[in-house]
Amino acid sequence: MIMSAGAAPITIGTPFFTKSASGLSTYTFPSQAFGAAAADRKIALFIMGNPGGAIPRYSSSTIGGASATQLLQEFSGGEIELVIASVPTGTTGDVVVNFSATNNNCAIIGYPMYGASSTLLDSATSTSNPGSATLTTTSGGLVLAGVVSNSNYTTTWTGVTEDADDSISGALVYSSGSKLITTGGTLTPEYTLSGGAARSGVFASFQPGA
Repeated sequence: MIMSAGAAPITIGTPFFTKSASGLSTYTFPSQAFGAAAADRKIALFIMGNPGGAIPRYSSSTIGGASATQLLQEFSGGEIELVIASVPTGTTGDVVVNFSATNNNCAIIGYPMYGASSTLLDSATSTSNPGSATLTTTSGGLVLAGVVSNSNYTTTWTGVTEDADDSISGALVYSSGSKLITTGGTLTPEYTLSGGAARSGVFASFQPGA
């Protein structure tokens, strides 16, 4: 459902991202920068990793102690989830990610959002290269897109502004982008990886709301 035109537009804080090359089943990323605390702050979090075996292995996560809800998942040449949690207090906090078995590595990219609904307006996933999706958007909304590949390639984006693009020990590349929506309609974010390895991408259109 598209929210009413009177809803305040979504705003976002500075994205944060970090990684671990360790083989673990539980990853703790301490003292992440959540930005200004607010009653309407939610944090959308991309979780990326190379399970090195049967996938998917994602089990659960917490952001600043708050349990996160899984919104999207794709797995083909790496695993990616998009999760969300309401985190109204604290300017920093720990992010904890749990997998059902030992992962080869893990990376996260977090987006502090203000005034966003936890219910997505539209979403899609892709395992293609290039990978894209045409998403329905609404005025005051936000589009987030993320991709992971199990090889060390560079990523370029169109339709969104790149916020993170990094790799783990040459074994995993992870990247994301975002775009605040002024006038609703459709938007087609697209990633292109410089190599032909397998990849997993997710695309999400957020709407204003409680």
